[in-house]
Amino acid sequence: MKHEIYPVINILKNGRYDVSFVASVLKKLSPKYLQIRMKESPLDEIIKVSKEIVALRNTLKISSAIIVNDSVEAALKSGADGVHLGQTDTSPQQVKSFCPGLITGLSTHCIKQVYQANSLTIDYIGFGPVFKSSTKSGHSAPVAVSAPEVIKISTHPVVFIGGINKKNIETLPDGDNISFAVVSALNEFLQEKSDGRQSYKHFGSG
Repeated sequence: MKHEIYPVINILKNGRYDVSFVASVLKKLSPKYLQIRMKESPLDEIIKVSKEIVALRNTLKISSAIIVNDSVEAALKSGADGVHLGQTDTSPQQVKSFCPGLITGLSTHCIKQVYQANSLTIDYIGFGPVFKSSTKSGHSAPVAVSAPEVIKISTHPVVFIGGINKKNIETLPDGDNISFAVVSALNEFLQEKSDGRQSYKHFGSG
């Protein structure tokens, strides 16, 4: 079965990233969403990089929606298509009230938060970490065991996140309205699409 991959481009605080890698992700995976995550970067740097990746997407004539992690302001000022919010970020309801067309995703980490998200006007939920992940080290233990229940109860599309790779993705539920956020294992999925001779540089960790 073909899995819907939700690539997360994890860029460290120096703002450096491999443009050719991002281009390969867009061209080879043609994802519905591609997220830019710059947790340690200042707002102006996030806006700058997000603008560049939006321009790259447009140049390639790819339909993928560009999502900015955490910052509504960066998403709006860069021309990105959406924002992914954490539990302590701006309220999704607030975002939708002043910018209803902005794609809005929300992180959830337990069944209670999934139920709470059902009452919100959002476009999808992220659920995890489903597996152990260095980029989700501040959260509780992996929650893959709850994945089947999440699919049953969520009224929104679900994006599983946290330590997902080519091997363990097969242990998660799949189907319509389910996708898989991949960070450091993106190379594995790109190589599946390549001719076997090209390797891709990756940056960040997750």
